[in-house]
Amino acid sequence: MRTSSLAVLLLVACSTPSTPIDASSDASSHVEPDASQPDASQPDDGGPPLPALRAPWRREPSFPTGVDHHATAIVESAAGAYLYVLGGMTADSSGRPLAIHDTIHRARIGDDGALGAWELERALPAPLAFHVIATTESTIVLAGGVSTRDDGSLGWIPFVMWSSVDDEGHVGPWQGLEAIATATLHGAAAIVGERLYLVGGGAGAASSHTAVRSLRVAGGVIDDARDETALPAERSHHVLVAHDGHLYVAAGFAGPPAPATSVVRAAIGEGGVLGAWEDVGALAEPAWTASAIEREDAVMMVGGGIGGGPTDRIVRLPFDATGHVGAIEELAPLPYPRAHVHQTPAFGGRVYSVGGRRAEGLGQASSSDVYSATLDALASP
Repeated sequence: MRTSSLAVLLLVACSTPSTPIDASSDASSHVEPDASQPDASQPDDGGPPLPALRAPWRREPSFPTGVDHHATAIVESAAGAYLYVLGGMTADSSGRPLAIHDTIHRARIGDDGALGAWELERALPAPLAFHVIATTESTIVLAGGVSTRDDGSLGWIPFVMWSSVDDEGHVGPWQGLEAIATATLHGAAAIVGERLYLVGGGAGAASSHTAVRSLRVAGGVIDDARDETALPAERSHHVLVAHDGHLYVAAGFAGPPAPATSVVRAAIGEGGVLGAWEDVGALAEPAWTASAIEREDAVMMVGGGIGGGPTDRIVRLPFDATGHVGAIEELAPLPYPRAHVHQTPAFGGRVYSVGGRRAEGLGQASSSDVYSATLDALASP
Protein backbone atom coordinates (compact mmCIF):
# COMPACT_ATOMS: atom_id res chain seq x y z
CA MET A 1 0.00 0.00 0.00
CA ARG A 2 1.41 3.40 -0.93
CA THR A 3 1.63 5.87 1.93
CA SER A 4 3.76 8.71 0.56
CA SER A 5 2.85 12.21 1.74
CA LEU A 6 1.17 14.19 -1.05
CA ALA A 7 -0.91 16.57 1.04
CA VAL A 8 0.89 19.62 -0.37
CA LEU A 9 0.06 18.56 -3.93
CA LEU A 10 -3.57 18.14 -2.92
CA LEU A 11 -3.79 21.53 -1.22
CA VAL A 12 -2.29 23.34 -4.21
CA ALA A 13 -3.99 21.49 -7.06
CA CYS A 14 -7.47 21.35 -5.53
CA SER A 15 -7.69 25.13 -5.45
CA THR A 16 -8.35 25.09 -9.20
CA PRO A 17 -11.49 23.04 -9.90
CA SER A 18 -10.95 22.76 -13.65
CA THR A 19 -7.44 21.33 -13.33
CA PRO A 20 -7.19 17.53 -12.93
CA ILE A 21 -5.13 16.48 -9.94
CA ASP A 22 -3.34 13.20 -9.59
CA ALA A 23 -0.81 11.46 -7.41
CA SER A 24 2.03 11.30 -9.94
CA SER A 25 2.87 12.27 -13.48
CA ASP A 26 3.05 8.64 -14.59
CA ALA A 27 -0.32 7.62 -13.08
CA SER A 28 -2.62 5.85 -15.51
CA SER A 29 -5.84 3.88 -15.51
CA HIS A 30 -3.92 0.64 -16.01
CA VAL A 31 -4.99 -1.93 -13.43
CA GLU A 32 -2.47 -4.26 -11.84
CA PRO A 33 -3.54 -7.35 -9.88
CA ASP A 34 -2.33 -7.04 -6.29
CA ALA A 35 0.35 -9.67 -5.79
CA SER A 36 -0.52 -10.03 -2.12
CA GLN A 37 -4.13 -10.99 -2.85
CA PRO A 38 -4.98 -14.16 -0.90
CA ASP A 39 -7.64 -16.73 -1.64
CA ALA A 40 -11.02 -15.95 -0.06
CA SER A 41 -10.55 -18.69 2.53
CA GLN A 42 -6.78 -18.47 3.01
CA PRO A 43 -5.18 -16.11 5.57
CA ASP A 44 -2.36 -13.79 4.58
CA ASP A 45 0.25 -15.81 6.48
CA GLY A 46 -0.47 -19.01 4.55
CA GLY A 47 -1.78 -20.77 7.66
CA PRO A 48 -4.85 -22.97 7.97
CA PRO A 49 -7.97 -21.94 6.01
CA LEU A 50 -10.09 -19.29 7.66
CA PRO A 51 -13.22 -20.60 9.38
CA ALA A 52 -16.51 -20.43 7.56
CA LEU A 53 -18.73 -17.51 8.50
CA ARG A 54 -22.08 -18.02 10.15
CA ALA A 55 -25.09 -17.83 7.88
CA PRO A 56 -26.09 -15.87 5.90
CA TRP A 57 -22.61 -14.41 5.38
CA ARG A 58 -20.13 -15.53 2.71
CA ARG A 59 -16.40 -14.85 2.83
CA GLU A 60 -15.01 -12.88 -0.13
CA PRO A 61 -11.34 -12.40 -1.12
CA SER A 62 -9.51 -10.67 1.74
CA PHE A 63 -8.39 -7.08 1.25
CA PRO A 64 -4.59 -6.75 0.75
CA THR A 65 -4.16 -5.16 4.19
CA GLY A 66 -6.13 -4.40 7.30
CA VAL A 67 -8.00 -1.16 6.69
CA ASP A 68 -10.47 1.13 8.44
CA HIS A 69 -11.74 4.70 8.06
CA HIS A 70 -11.75 4.00 4.32
CA ALA A 71 -14.47 4.64 1.74
CA THR A 72 -16.29 2.01 -0.34
CA ALA A 73 -18.66 2.27 -3.28
CA ILE A 74 -20.04 0.17 -6.11
CA VAL A 75 -20.13 1.63 -9.63
CA GLU A 76 -21.55 -0.18 -12.65
CA SER A 77 -19.83 0.33 -16.00
CA ALA A 78 -19.99 -1.29 -19.45
CA ALA A 79 -17.31 -3.71 -18.22
CA GLY A 80 -19.44 -4.74 -15.24
CA ALA A 81 -20.00 -3.70 -11.64
CA TYR A 82 -16.98 -3.13 -9.38
CA LEU A 83 -16.56 -2.63 -5.65
CA TYR A 84 -14.05 0.16 -4.97
CA VAL A 85 -12.10 0.83 -1.77
CA LEU A 86 -10.51 4.29 -1.57
CA GLY A 87 -7.86 5.27 0.96
CA GLY A 88 -8.18 4.46 4.65
CA MET A 89 -5.76 3.70 7.43
CA THR A 90 -4.17 0.70 9.10
CA ALA A 91 -4.08 0.76 12.91
CA ASP A 92 -2.72 -1.53 15.60
CA SER A 93 -4.82 -2.76 18.53
CA SER A 94 -4.20 0.46 20.45
CA GLY A 95 -5.71 2.48 17.60
CA ARG A 96 -2.32 3.97 16.67
CA PRO A 97 -2.14 4.68 12.90
CA LEU A 98 0.50 2.56 11.17
CA ALA A 99 -0.25 3.93 7.68
CA ILE A 100 -2.57 6.30 5.84
CA HIS A 101 -3.19 5.00 2.32
CA ASP A 102 -3.47 6.76 -1.04
CA THR A 103 -4.48 3.62 -2.90
CA ILE A 104 -7.66 2.70 -4.75
CA HIS A 105 -8.49 -0.97 -5.19
CA ARG A 106 -11.34 -2.55 -7.09
CA ALA A 107 -12.87 -6.04 -7.27
CA ARG A 108 -15.30 -7.12 -9.99
CA ILE A 109 -18.70 -8.39 -8.89
CA GLY A 110 -19.53 -11.60 -10.74
CA ASP A 111 -22.92 -12.68 -12.00
CA ASP A 112 -23.36 -14.74 -8.83
CA GLY A 113 -22.44 -11.75 -6.64
CA ALA A 114 -19.01 -13.15 -5.75
CA LEU A 115 -16.04 -10.75 -5.75
CA GLY A 116 -13.05 -11.30 -8.00
CA ALA A 117 -9.43 -10.57 -7.07
CA TRP A 118 -8.54 -7.14 -5.76
CA GLU A 119 -6.81 -4.97 -8.37
CA LEU A 120 -4.78 -1.81 -7.85
CA GLU A 121 -6.25 1.29 -9.51
CA ARG A 122 -5.07 4.88 -9.97
CA ALA A 123 -3.80 6.42 -6.72
CA LEU A 124 -5.55 9.20 -4.83
CA PRO A 125 -3.87 12.63 -4.94
CA ALA A 126 -2.70 12.07 -1.35
CA PRO A 127 -3.07 9.61 1.51
CA LEU A 128 -6.60 9.98 2.82
CA ALA A 129 -8.67 8.59 5.71
CA PHE A 130 -11.77 9.56 7.71
CA HIS A 131 -13.30 10.93 4.49
CA VAL A 132 -16.88 10.59 3.26
CA ILE A 133 -18.04 9.26 -0.10
CA ALA A 134 -21.05 9.60 -2.38
CA THR A 135 -21.68 8.38 -5.92
CA THR A 136 -24.00 9.28 -8.76
CA GLU A 137 -23.95 7.28 -12.00
CA SER A 138 -20.24 7.06 -12.92
CA THR A 139 -19.03 9.86 -10.61
CA ILE A 140 -17.28 9.16 -7.28
CA VAL A 141 -17.13 12.07 -4.84
CA LEU A 142 -14.87 12.21 -1.75
CA ALA A 143 -15.00 14.96 0.86
CA GLY A 144 -13.07 15.95 3.96
CA GLY A 145 -10.90 13.55 5.91
CA VAL A 146 -7.28 13.72 6.99
CA SER A 147 -3.96 13.39 5.20
CA THR A 148 -0.30 13.39 6.17
CA ARG A 149 1.79 16.56 6.19
CA ASP A 150 5.45 16.68 5.15
CA ASP A 151 6.50 16.33 8.78
CA GLY A 152 4.43 13.17 9.17
CA SER A 153 1.68 14.77 11.24
CA LEU A 154 -1.97 14.62 10.24
CA GLY A 155 -4.03 17.53 8.93
CA TRP A 156 -7.65 17.74 7.82
CA ILE A 157 -8.50 18.29 4.14
CA PRO A 158 -11.01 21.10 3.40
CA PHE A 159 -11.81 19.84 -0.10
CA VAL A 160 -14.37 17.99 -2.15
CA MET A 161 -12.77 15.99 -4.95
CA TRP A 162 -14.28 13.84 -7.64
CA SER A 163 -13.47 11.46 -10.46
CA SER A 164 -15.33 9.50 -13.14
CA VAL A 165 -15.28 5.77 -13.78
CA ASP A 166 -14.83 4.96 -17.48
CA ASP A 167 -16.50 2.22 -19.55
CA GLU A 168 -13.83 -0.27 -18.48
CA GLY A 169 -14.38 0.44 -14.82
CA HIS A 170 -11.15 2.43 -14.35
CA VAL A 171 -11.02 5.49 -12.10
CA GLY A 172 -9.94 8.62 -13.97
CA PRO A 173 -8.03 11.76 -12.89
CA TRP A 174 -9.23 13.66 -9.83
CA GLN A 175 -10.49 17.23 -9.70
CA GLY A 176 -11.12 19.27 -6.56
CA LEU A 177 -12.85 22.24 -5.02
CA GLU A 178 -12.10 23.92 -1.70
CA ALA A 179 -15.60 23.85 -0.27
CA ILE A 180 -15.51 22.85 3.40
CA ALA A 181 -15.02 25.49 6.08
CA THR A 182 -15.06 23.14 9.08
CA ALA A 183 -13.07 19.99 9.79
CA THR A 184 -15.10 17.05 8.47
CA LEU A 185 -14.04 13.74 9.97
CA HIS A 186 -16.66 11.09 10.67
CA GLY A 187 -19.20 13.14 8.71
CA ALA A 188 -21.69 11.80 6.17
CA ALA A 189 -22.57 12.54 2.54
CA ALA A 190 -25.45 11.87 0.16
CA ILE A 191 -26.32 12.90 -3.38
CA VAL A 192 -29.99 13.68 -4.05
CA GLY A 193 -30.90 14.91 -7.51
CA GLU A 194 -28.20 17.41 -8.49
CA ARG A 195 -27.06 18.27 -4.94
CA LEU A 196 -24.35 16.74 -2.79
CA TYR A 197 -25.04 17.15 0.94
CA LEU A 198 -22.25 17.08 3.54
CA VAL A 199 -23.74 16.70 7.00
CA GLY A 200 -22.02 17.02 10.37
CA GLY A 201 -18.67 15.61 11.40
CA GLY A 202 -15.85 17.22 13.31
CA ALA A 203 -12.20 17.04 14.24
CA GLY A 204 -12.53 13.84 16.28
CA ALA A 205 -14.70 12.02 18.81
CA ALA A 206 -14.48 14.95 21.24
CA SER A 207 -15.18 17.68 18.66
CA SER A 208 -18.16 17.84 16.32
CA HIS A 209 -20.30 20.49 14.64
CA THR A 210 -23.74 21.21 13.19
CA ALA A 211 -22.68 22.38 9.72
CA VAL A 212 -24.52 21.21 6.60
CA ARG A 213 -23.05 22.10 3.21
CA SER A 214 -24.35 21.33 -0.28
CA LEU A 215 -22.88 21.53 -3.78
CA ARG A 216 -24.32 21.11 -7.25
CA VAL A 217 -23.24 17.89 -9.00
CA ALA A 218 -23.96 17.80 -12.73
CA GLY A 219 -22.22 16.65 -15.90
CA GLY A 220 -18.98 15.70 -14.17
CA VAL A 221 -18.66 19.18 -12.62
CA ILE A 222 -19.16 20.16 -8.98
CA ASP A 223 -19.79 23.80 -8.06
CA ASP A 224 -22.27 26.17 -6.38
CA ALA A 225 -21.26 25.38 -2.79
CA ARG A 226 -23.63 26.80 -0.20
CA ASP A 227 -24.57 26.48 3.46
CA GLU A 228 -27.81 24.66 4.28
CA THR A 229 -29.93 24.66 7.44
CA ALA A 230 -27.65 23.56 10.27
CA LEU A 231 -28.39 20.49 12.36
CA PRO A 232 -30.26 21.19 15.61
CA ALA A 233 -27.32 19.80 17.61
CA GLU A 234 -23.75 18.61 17.05
CA ARG A 235 -23.49 15.25 15.29
CA SER A 236 -20.62 13.00 14.19
CA HIS A 237 -20.00 9.29 13.59
CA HIS A 238 -23.61 9.14 12.35
CA VAL A 239 -25.55 7.67 9.43
CA LEU A 240 -27.26 9.69 6.70
CA VAL A 241 -29.90 8.46 4.23
CA ALA A 242 -32.25 10.07 1.74
CA HIS A 243 -35.85 8.84 1.89
CA ASP A 244 -39.08 10.15 0.40
CA GLY A 245 -37.80 13.67 -0.25
CA HIS A 246 -36.02 14.04 3.10
CA LEU A 247 -32.55 13.65 4.57
CA TYR A 248 -32.47 11.53 7.74
CA VAL A 249 -29.67 11.58 10.33
CA ALA A 250 -29.45 8.92 13.03
CA ALA A 251 -27.11 7.52 15.69
CA GLY A 252 -23.50 8.61 16.20
CA PHE A 253 -22.35 11.13 18.78
CA ALA A 254 -24.03 14.37 19.85
CA GLY A 255 -21.21 16.50 21.18
CA PRO A 256 -18.09 15.23 22.92
CA PRO A 257 -18.78 12.21 22.89
CA ALA A 258 -22.33 11.56 24.08
CA PRO A 259 -24.51 9.04 22.20
CA ALA A 260 -26.98 10.72 19.85
CA THR A 261 -30.38 9.15 20.51
CA SER A 262 -32.53 11.40 18.30
CA VAL A 263 -33.40 10.70 14.67
CA VAL A 264 -33.87 13.96 12.75
CA ARG A 265 -34.92 14.78 9.21
CA ALA A 266 -35.11 17.80 6.87
CA ALA A 267 -37.25 18.15 3.77
CA ILE A 268 -35.46 18.72 0.46
CA GLY A 269 -37.25 21.63 -1.17
CA GLU A 270 -37.12 23.41 -4.51
CA GLY A 271 -33.58 23.73 -5.83
CA GLY A 272 -32.41 21.21 -3.25
CA VAL A 273 -32.71 23.71 -0.38
CA LEU A 274 -33.06 21.97 2.99
CA GLY A 275 -35.92 22.92 5.29
CA ALA A 276 -35.90 22.91 9.08
CA TRP A 277 -34.76 19.78 10.90
CA GLU A 278 -37.36 17.95 13.01
CA ASP A 279 -37.24 15.04 15.46
CA VAL A 280 -38.85 11.92 14.00
CA GLY A 281 -37.77 9.20 16.43
CA ALA A 282 -35.30 8.02 19.03
CA LEU A 283 -32.88 5.14 19.50
CA ALA A 284 -32.28 3.52 22.87
CA GLU A 285 -28.81 2.23 21.88
CA PRO A 286 -27.42 4.35 19.03
CA ALA A 287 -24.33 2.95 17.34
CA TRP A 288 -21.38 5.06 16.21
CA THR A 289 -19.70 4.53 12.80
CA ALA A 290 -22.46 2.22 11.67
CA SER A 291 -23.34 2.07 8.00
CA ALA A 292 -26.84 2.52 6.62
CA ILE A 293 -28.80 0.94 3.78
CA GLU A 294 -31.99 2.66 2.67
CA ARG A 295 -34.82 0.34 1.67
CA GLU A 296 -38.38 1.09 0.53
CA ASP A 297 -39.90 1.37 3.99
CA ALA A 298 -36.96 1.36 6.39
CA VAL A 299 -33.29 2.00 7.10
CA MET A 300 -30.95 -0.88 7.93
CA MET A 301 -28.10 0.09 10.26
CA VAL A 302 -25.11 -2.26 10.09
CA GLY A 303 -22.49 -2.74 12.82
CA GLY A 304 -20.55 0.18 14.26
CA GLY A 305 -19.90 0.55 17.97
CA ILE A 306 -22.02 0.71 21.10
CA GLY A 307 -20.43 2.04 24.26
CA GLY A 308 -16.67 1.48 24.11
CA GLY A 309 -16.47 -1.33 21.57
CA PRO A 310 -17.70 -2.68 18.23
CA THR A 311 -21.04 -4.42 17.78
CA ASP A 312 -22.33 -7.13 15.44
CA ARG A 313 -25.87 -5.77 15.51
CA ILE A 314 -27.86 -5.11 12.36
CA VAL A 315 -31.11 -3.31 13.07
CA ARG A 316 -34.07 -2.13 11.03
CA LEU A 317 -35.59 1.32 11.57
CA PRO A 318 -39.05 1.26 9.95
CA PHE A 319 -40.77 4.37 8.59
CA ASP A 320 -44.47 4.89 9.30
CA ALA A 321 -46.92 6.63 6.98
CA THR A 322 -45.78 10.06 8.23
CA GLY A 323 -42.09 9.34 7.77
CA HIS A 324 -41.41 8.94 11.48
CA VAL A 325 -39.23 6.08 12.72
CA GLY A 326 -40.75 3.25 14.71
CA ALA A 327 -39.28 0.70 17.09
CA ILE A 328 -35.95 -0.94 16.22
CA GLU A 329 -36.13 -4.50 14.91
CA GLU A 330 -33.15 -6.85 15.31
CA LEU A 331 -31.98 -8.57 12.11
CA ALA A 332 -29.42 -11.30 11.41
CA PRO A 333 -26.09 -10.08 12.90
CA LEU A 334 -22.66 -9.58 11.36
CA PRO A 335 -20.25 -12.54 11.59
CA TYR A 336 -18.51 -10.72 14.45
CA PRO A 337 -18.47 -7.20 15.96
CA ARG A 338 -16.82 -4.56 13.78
CA ALA A 339 -16.76 -0.75 13.61
CA HIS A 340 -15.29 2.11 11.55
CA VAL A 341 -16.57 0.73 8.24
CA HIS A 342 -19.10 3.51 7.43
CA GLN A 343 -20.38 2.01 4.17
CA THR A 344 -21.80 -1.39 3.22
CA PRO A 345 -22.72 -0.83 -0.43
CA ALA A 346 -25.33 -3.05 -2.04
CA PHE A 347 -25.69 -4.34 -5.59
CA GLY A 348 -27.97 -6.94 -7.12
CA GLY A 349 -29.66 -7.56 -3.79
CA ARG A 350 -26.35 -8.30 -2.06
CA VAL A 351 -24.48 -6.19 0.50
CA TYR A 352 -20.67 -6.05 0.87
CA SER A 353 -18.62 -5.22 3.98
CA VAL A 354 -14.88 -4.48 3.77
CA GLY A 355 -12.39 -4.13 6.61
CA GLY A 356 -13.10 -2.03 9.68
CA ARG A 357 -11.90 -2.62 13.22
CA ARG A 358 -12.57 -5.73 15.26
CA ALA A 359 -11.76 -6.42 18.90
CA GLU A 360 -8.17 -7.54 19.57
CA GLY A 361 -7.00 -7.96 23.15
CA LEU A 362 -8.12 -4.90 25.05
CA GLY A 363 -8.35 -2.77 21.91
CA GLN A 364 -9.39 -2.82 18.25
CA ALA A 365 -7.20 -3.54 15.21
CA SER A 366 -7.75 -3.07 11.48
CA SER A 367 -9.26 -6.04 9.66
CA SER A 368 -8.70 -7.30 6.10
CA ASP A 369 -11.85 -9.44 6.12
CA VAL A 370 -14.39 -8.99 3.34
CA TYR A 371 -17.77 -10.68 3.33
CA SER A 372 -21.20 -10.39 1.75
CA ALA A 373 -24.80 -11.50 2.22
CA THR A 374 -28.13 -11.08 0.48
CA LEU A 375 -30.36 -8.34 1.82
CA ASP A 376 -33.30 -10.73 1.94
CA ALA A 377 -31.39 -13.14 4.18
CA LEU A 378 -30.34 -10.34 6.54
CA ALA A 379 -33.96 -9.32 6.94
CA SER A 380 -34.74 -12.71 8.51
CA PRO A 381 -33.58 -12.70 12.16
